[in-house]
Parts: sequence; structure tokens; C-alpha cells
Amino acid sequence: MSTTTAPTVTRTTLPIDQLVPNGAREDIRLDDWLIDSIQANGIRVPLTVVPLGGKDDLYKVLQGDRRLGTAKQLNHTEVPVYIVDPALREAGEDYIDALIENADEGRLALTPLEQATALFNAEEAGMPRAVLAKRTNRSEQEVGHAVTAAGKIGKRTRSALVQADDYEFTMDVLAALAEFDDDPEAVDRLITAHTIGYFAHQVTRERADRETARAREAKRGELAATGVTLIEEDGEWPTGAEYLADLRDADGNDLDPQAHAECPGHAAIWDEDLDDPAAVAYLCADPAAHGHTPRWAVDTDAEETAQSEDGATDGDRPAPPTGPAGPAKDEMPHKLKVEGNAAYRAALKTRREWLRTEFLSRKTAPKVLARFVTSQLLSCPKPVASWTGDVARVALLAELLGEEKTGDAEGRCEWAPANATPGRLMLMNFAVLAACYEKRMDQVQTWRHDRPSWDTDEIRADARVYLEFLGEVGYPLAPIEQAIISGEPYAPQESTALDQDQEDDPDGEPSADQGDADDD
Repeated sequence: MSTTTAPTVTRTTLPIDQLVPNGAREDIRLDDWLIDSIQANGIRVPLTVVPLGGKDDLYKVLQGDRRLGTAKQLNHTEVPVYIVDPALREAGEDYIDALIENADEGRLALTPLEQATALFNAEEAGMPRAVLAKRTNRSEQEVGHAVTAAGKIGKRTRSALVQADDYEFTMDVLAALAEFDDDPEAVDRLITAHTIGYFAHQVTRERADRETARAREAKRGELAATGVTLIEEDGEWPTGAEYLADLRDADGNDLDPQAHAECPGHAAIWDEDLDDPAAVAYLCADPAAHGHTPRWAVDTDAEETAQSEDGATDGDRPAPPTGPAGPAKDEMPHKLKVEGNAAYRAALKTRREWLRTEFLSRKTAPKVLARFVTSQLLSCPKPVASWTGDVARVALLAELLGEEKTGDAEGRCEWAPANATPGRLMLMNFAVLAACYEKRMDQVQTWRHDRPSWDTDEIRADARVYLEFLGEVGYPLAPIEQAIISGEPYAPQESTALDQDQEDDPDGEPSADQGDADDD
């Protein structure tokens, strides 16, 4: 029976001037992270050394050249080491160890989630957050961010992250995932969005959907308390129902929710065209049965009486005014409209946040910016011509630049300090144009290809120019924005469900939005 003797290893400290680098690296490439870490923590992993023999009592470093170089730069006098017995080492083994230790194939850094978990466990073990921050060269805010994320992310989300093809999740991404850890489907959508490249858009959308759910739950309670029937889905729209905005009572008075409250047909449906997630539009489920008439109908009896009183004939009198013809029926499938509106609102919010925090906060401008700004000022397209001096545009401009809103022109001039660089000034010029385009694109219907409003095509054409340029300077376009640029109809990922809805409704029942006026 053969036996193997384990190498003798001694742990101690040695003066730096007794250590000789192994020379495996031409350049030890010291970096700030290593320097800051050793400065804050000292050398946590001892160097491995072997005696060279001789009267100078020198030791060759087997593992730890970069730690040794950092210690020298920080003026350390000694370092911790493991001393290996040279008698138990083969010829050339020193060089093979250096090769194996530093091979990229054998190194795997901790993922951001694993780093966050390490910070969480260290704090749980009793290390104060301030010490954690100092020891890991992070700010206390970054440590707090990571600890909170690691504490909230459960097993199911962790498993999903491990299985994801792209595992480069930053701490900010992990924090967002932790926010939705209680919703596995939302986590899956977010991971998919991260892989495809529109994570920020999906986070905004998920938050908006949660806010909508909370707001609508409260509204349901409010409506139930007052006895109002709530129609949740387009398919529940009663045959013959009409919006109150399109109706009059038996006396010819326009109807509003207060005047109609006692009618047995009083009901409400979610108004998807308004930004308020809990907004509803009121309707009468059976206007004919309850004595209501269309608001847009011509009173023929009154018209005949007027003609007989003045003796005018049909040939003498112009056709009586009929008023607005009434808004056209919205032909878009309700579920597609709901999805598209939600996606567009999320994209709008994410885009403005990106402009404010990432693009317009820069000190230098990309080269293509000057040409775009100049061409816009020379051609003066409708967004620029219409919104440059508008009060709403000024408010948007303040938001994009992170400034206080002010109606004072001189006050706004102070947003551009005297020492601002040309690049910074060019960015501010672009901000003025961006605010004009953002105002032009305020309408939630901008994404729609079916012309729900008379000027939707014009707005989409302007939006196409603007969004295409933002993509050129690095903005991550959402799928709905890409559809605007391409001119193709927006096709959400849930297209199968949408197709099924259309198959289930072959007769084309009236949309819940029929009769809605444009929300200009």
C-alpha cells in the first residue's frame, strides 16, 4: 500500500524585500479596484512562496505577484504568506502553477447577484453597512441597494436568473427584479426584456400595470358603493349601449353622470385613452328603453315648425346644421388598444427619463447632434414651429433638463451658465427641440397605424424622424417605438391571445371605445 505525504505549508508574514516575483507576467497591471481593496482590507489571501535558498534568505512568489506589487505601491513593509516546502515540488512546477492560477478558463468572477448575496450575508452576520462599504470599495448607497435586492430575491427568481442565457445583470437590474419577486410572470417578462434590450421600458410598464391595478381596485369599490355597474371588458358591452356624451334626456338636455345616476341603465367602462388609470367613461346600457335620444340627431319636428313660421321652402333655406356627426366607431380590437396604449405610455416615460438622466446630463455632445439641431432649425418642421414657445413645452423642457419650472424667460437663460462648454450648449439646444417633439407625441394614439384621429399620420411621421435620431445616439428603442419608425402595425408579444380574441368575436361587436372623441 503506497502513501502520499502532503506538502508542508507554513503560514507566516515576510518582509517585502525578501520576496522575488515569479516573472510570469510581463506587466502586473495594477488596477484601482485591487489597490483600493488592499488599502481598505489589507491582503486577505496570503501569497504562496517557496524558499530560494542561499545566504540572502529570499523567497520566490509562486502565487500573488499582483498582490505583492500592490503592497509595494502602498508602502507595506510585510505581507502574509504560505511557505511551501521546495523539496516536495517537481522541476518546472512553479511555472505550471502560475499558468494554471492565472488562466482565464479557470477564473469565474461572482455574478452581481452572488456579490449582492455576499454583501447581504455579511450584514446579516453583523458587519455594519459603513464598514461593508469601505471594505468593498462601494458607497453605502450601493451596498444598501445590493443588500435590499439580495434580501428580496427569492429562490424562483434566482433559478430563473441562473437559467437565463444572458447572465450579465447589474445591481440596478437585480433591484428591479427584486421589486417584482412576488410575480413570477413579471420576472419572466423582465428577464426576456433584458435579454432583448428594452429592460427599462418593461420595468416602467410593470410598475404602471401595478399602479393601474391598485387604482382600479379602489375605483371598483367606489363604483360599487354608489351602485354603478362597471363593464370590465369590451366583450361585455351591452347591445345598443351608448356613451352619455352622445345622449340627451327626454327633455333634450345633455346627459352627464350626475343627471343620469338614477337611470337603471347607468354604467361605466374603463376609459383607456386617458392617462388616469382609474378613469371611466359613463354610458347608458339601453338608451331607447329609458327615453334617451342621440345627441347628434336632428329635431325634424322643430325644423318643420320653423319652416312653416317664416314661409321658407326647402329650396330657399340652407340645410339645417346637424352638429358633429359623432365620433367614428373605433375599429381596433379592444385588447390590442389596451396593450398598445400601455406600451406607448411606458415608452414615453422611459424615453423622457433616459433623456433627462443619461443623454442631456452629458457634458459633451455626439458629433451628429449639431447637424440634427441645425437641420431642424433650418427646416422648422411642425413640432418645432408649433411648440417652441408653448407653455407646456417649457414645462417639458424644465423636466428634461432637471430644472425648476419657470415662466420667466430670463430665468430660463440661467439654465445655460456663462462657463458652459460648446458641447453642453449644443445639448441644451437639442433639449429645446426634444421638448417640442415630446409635446407633439403626447397623444397616446400616436402609436396607432389605423388613423384614430385626423392628424395621427402626421404625428407618426414627425415621431419617426425624432425616434430614429434618438436610436442613432444610443437610446434603446422599445418595440412600440420601433414599429412607429418602421411604419408597421405594432404587434405585441401576446399576439396569439389577440388573434384568439378576434376569432372569438367574429361579428365585430362595438368596441368599448366607440364614440370616444379624440383626447387632444
